[in-house]
Amino acid sequence: MSIKLKYWLLRNKKSIKNFIEDEHIKSYEDVLAYCERRGCDPITEAEYTDALGGRRSPAVKAKPVSEENKNVAKPKRTKRSTKTQAKKKPRPRKTQD
Repeated sequence: MSIKLKYWLLRNKKSIKNFIEDEHIKSYEDVLAYCERRGCDPITEAEYTDALGGRRSPAVKAKPVSEENKNVAKPKRTKRSTKTQAKKKPRPRKTQD
């Protein structure tokens, strides 16, 4: 018994549109090939076209260079001590004879 792709996307809180963009799917045949590799039942072609909003291929999300904010300061990394670093090794006790 195989799992349905739509159910798997719902469990992982992904929409069909996000799935198409993340997996770089270009056509419905790619969806069928993906489902065959994973062993799941595919979505219908109508659900695929509805997710694209009537377009045939998904738009690639690319941020233009002009929109990058170059003035943002990166957070400084500080060296942290861990518990094992902070612990001191116990001195061996001298026994009295």
